[in-house]
Amino acid sequence: MSNDFTDALSRHRLSAPISWLLLAGLLVLMIWIVIELLWLVLRWQQPLPEALPRSAVPTTTLASNPVALSKWHLFGSALTLADPRAALANAPQSSLQLRLLLVWSGRDPKQGRAILADANGVEQSLRVGAEVAPGVVLDQVLADRVVLSRGGVLEVLTMTRERAPNTRSAPSAAAPKAGFAAAGAGLVMPAGRLLSTAEMGQIGVPNVPMIGVDLEAVRKQLGVDPMELARQITALPVMENGKMVGVRLNAGAQSAALARLGLQPEDVVTSINGVQVTDPGRIAGVLANLPQTRRLSVAVRRNGKTENLAVDLN
Repeated sequence: MSNDFTDALSRHRLSAPISWLLLAGLLVLMIWIVIELLWLVLRWQQPLPEALPRSAVPTTTLASNPVALSKWHLFGSALTLADPRAALANAPQSSLQLRLLLVWSGRDPKQGRAILADANGVEQSLRVGAEVAPGVVLDQVLADRVVLSRGGVLEVLTMTRERAPNTRSAPSAAAPKAGFAAAGAGLVMPAGRLLSTAEMGQIGVPNVPMIGVDLEAVRKQLGVDPMELARQITALPVMENGKMVGVRLNAGAQSAALARLGLQPEDVVTSINGVQVTDPGRIAGVLANLPQTRRLSVAVRRNGKTENLAVDLN
């Protein structure tokens, strides 16, 4: 068990129940991180529909098959648009002092998610519909930019290409595609299956297995609401040589609360119960087995060294 986690226990050694509550709070946090990982790796891996080849676009010969003028595609067919960004070509760049760090972009830009940082470097994870700033709402999420709505007027915030913390540049793609992308990493997750709404419901907030954890007791005794803290945490992918090796926990303004549970804001989680976080199929199994798990082991990379946080649930 790491020194930080041991120190966290020592700060609350008033009684065994208090120590248990600390472990319970960490457990809830780890459950949420598993869910974040599933969302991160699986949810937005479906590419945008490709443009139809020219041969596939129906053509009409006026002499042999006369049609009404309204049926003609005088300016091209909407079916040939492979990227919805084309419709935003005239949208101005946003004047907000924000940086776009990370996007989850799917086939529907209205279902995306993005991580933005303000001028002070404070990061926040936002879904479409969330307020970015007073009077400004996140309207759409695309593969390399987001669309903001300011009083109904659309503006664009484009992902910067400066190197992101804890990332290394991968070979840049020829063109952005839908999926997961990180600023500076030049990375797009490979195409895969898009989870259905029903499947997402199985790993959503209402169905998180709490294993009998008294969340109210944790909140009162430790001054930390594990679920609220979990909602503030973003699992940011850490890239090395173009490959994802783990996830960095970012709690934003809740970093102090994260520390109370023995975790540091820059910890990179590499495995849970011996399962690499980069293996989404097996990570899903970890989540499914948590109600029967009696010991939770989380490997984190901290200051260049790997440490294990072990939570005994007996």
